[in-house]
Amino acid sequence: MPILIKSISLHMQDWGPSKGRLEGSVHFIGQYGEVKLTLQQQHVAKITELLAGAIVEAAQETAQLMTKTVIDQGSGRIAITSEAEA
Repeated sequence: MPILIKSISLHMQDWGPSKGRLEGSVHFIGQYGEVKLTLQQQHVAKITELLAGAIVEAAQETAQLMTKTVIDQGSGRIAITSEAEA
């Protein structure tokens, strides 16, 4: 059985000396048991960079869909109806 990632966790500390800092852990499971590792700050930074890129991609896709909907509506290709009319 291979070693698998069971969970990845990122959370912001809301008290103590690390207040306001992102911390994280990864929980692995394998044939011989489980292990949970605390992520070092440079690993947390890499993960947040990846997440930031995904947020930008999702925002761009959403903006394109919204723009297409507005253009389609303006050209009469779609009709907007209220739930009462439907």
